[in-house]
Formats: sequence, C-alpha cells, structure tokens
Amino acid sequence: MPTYLERYQHGAHEAVWAELTALGPAVRDPRIFPDALGVAHETMRRAATNVDTLITRLRAQGYRFGVPDGRQFKPRRPHRPPLKHVDVKLVRLERLAGPVPLSLRAWYEVMGEVYLGGTAPWLEADVLPDPLVVESIDVALYAVRDWLEEWRDTPPDQRPRDEPCQAWIAPDEYHKEDISGGPPYSIALPNAAADARVEFEWHDTTFVSYLREAFACGGFPGLARAAGGMPSVVRELARDLVPL
Repeated sequence: MPTYLERYQHGAHEAVWAELTALGPAVRDPRIFPDALGVAHETMRRAATNVDTLITRLRAQGYRFGVPDGRQFKPRRPHRPPLKHVDVKLVRLERLAGPVPLSLRAWYEVMGEVYLGGTAPWLEADVLPDPLVVESIDVALYAVRDWLEEWRDTPPDQRPRDEPCQAWIAPDEYHKEDISGGPPYSIALPNAAADARVEFEWHDTTFVSYLREAFACGGFPGLARAAGGMPSVVRELARDLVPL
C-alpha cells in the first residue's frame, strides 16, 4: 500500500492533505507521523519552488518588493531562508503554546519567511492585492509571548475561549498597504493536527489551502476579486507553478 508521501508525489495532493487533516491529533501517532511530516516538508519544498519562480518573474516586470510606510516605501527582501537554530525555536514555541500544525512547522523549517508585498503599475486595481506574506517563526514567538503576558494572572481554565493563543503569520490585507485594518492572519495554538485554519483571513480555509489560493493568483489572492478578473500579467505569474 503506498504511503501518504508516495500518493502525494504521484498527484493526490488535495486528497492526501484532506485525509491527514481529518486525522486531527491522531496524525502524531508514531506509525503515521514520519510519513505525514514528509508530506508537509515536500509541500513546502514545492512552495519554495513557486516563490522563487514568482520572485524571478516579478523582478523581470520591474516589481519593487517592499513595505509602504506613510509617504515612504521601504524595500524588503521577498524571501529569507529558515532562521538559524529554527529547530530550537520550534521547541521553544511548542513549549510555550503547545503543538504547532505540521504544515506551519514545515514552513518554518523549509521556507522561513516570505513577503511579496511591493508596488507595480498593474496593482492599481479596484481591490487590495493581499500579497502572499508568511512571517518568520520569530513573529509567532513574539505573538505567543505577548498573549501569555496579557493573560499571565488568569488561570488557564478561566481564559476566554474566543481569544486563544495565536501564532501571527501575516498582516491583514489592509495593514499590508499601510491602512488601518483588522487583526493579523493567525493560527490558533495549540493545534496538533496536520493543518489548521488561518484565522481572520477572508478565504476561511487552512494554511495549505491558503497557499494554493495565493499561488493560483500569482502571489496576489486579493486580485481574484477584481471586477474585471485578474490582470493578464497576474495570470502569467501563476502559469505552470508547481501544485501543492
């Protein structure tokens, strides 16, 4: 019988992730965990290939990577590899907040940090572009520590269920454009499953599915809502990207 990883490598991408996620915490069973983590790592290697392709294509179009800051524009590297000692940081994160979904763990181990925010003439559309952004594990650690400090004097069983500990993964679509908006896109912790819902993100889907949506839109999922459809340049960005 083929493994989850073998099935994933042979094209059953969505089916494998759906099955692994449906297992919930049982995905940590020693008989399943190595195979499931292998799928997560392979997924993020594919994501890394797509990010490299998008960065190359965007630079060829004169895209400027960076962050708006009032009247200024601050250049920012679109991709930073995994941080040194990321394994130690993952242990620290799980010690503070509990288990991290395999998808997010694999992102930190394989990808690191991605920030496709920037500026280009074709971004002048009727909707916010909501470029693909996934911050480094240091941002998640900061958010978790901040939450623990806020609730340190409240016993765990008395903390509000509607304000769980969150690993921040990205600014929302408004803050990416230096506009006052909502809370960061986040993943609630602890979560011992293979994948988890991205909180406050308008697709209302899991992390891996969010990445699929982003790559299907050339790294700019917000442009799928444009009145005239995605600009042709964005459709070209998404051409022949590797499926997750």
